[in-house]
Amino acid sequence: MDKIDPEFLNRINAMPPDQTIQVILILSDDNKHEQPKIRQTDQEREKIMTSVLKSGRKTVKEINSILQAYGGKKLTSSPNVLGCISIAATGPAIKALACLDKVKAVMEDHPVYLVDEQI
Repeated sequence: MDKIDPEFLNRINAMPPDQTIQVILILSDDNKHEQPKIRQTDQEREKIMTSVLKSGRKTVKEINSILQAYGGKKLTSSPNVLGCISIAATGPAIKALACLDKVKAVMEDHPVYLVDEQI
């Protein structure tokens, strides 16, 4: 389970099996994009974004199957241009999703606050 932070994995393992938690799945792209040596053109960036979105859409079917089998739901309809998709799922579902080849990492979804906002 190297795709999940060990501390987060400990919390998942301690949860009741039917409890859900929000996570962000970071998906891998089908294509390997080399780090550019110079600034990319708009067309080059558009090609990469299209590739990431297309690859992510292919993985959604597998994600949906696991969420249906283990419990959970997508919080975003499809992956974004960064290859991320937000879900709420049970611990067993999260661990099953982490086993997918197309999932690079599983991160706990934390709320974001303004710096001067009281928590």
